[in-house]
Amino acid sequence: MDILGIAPGETVADIGVGSGWFTVRAAKRVRDTGTVYPVDINPEAIRYIESRIRKENLRNVKPILGRPDIGKRRPARSGVPMAPVWRRST
Repeated sequence: MDILGIAPGETVADIGVGSGWFTVRAAKRVRDTGTVYPVDINPEAIRYIESRIRKENLRNVKPILGRPDIGKRRPARSGVPMAPVWRRST
């Protein structure tokens, strides 16, 4: 989190949420003034993170069920790999 510069009040997207390890930690880091958007194309992963959100009482997490066809429409234009995390400073 420190390397990524994630701080209170920021907006973070966790792409490929899996078990939610990063999502939960990011939500605690951005606090109530920030938002975390866990995104996954697997409905089971989204259901799991929704239950984890309720269990851990996280109000700043907004899960998104992605579409698997999105990446197929636009081929990559560069060879630069992208990290599965996006953040926006406010």
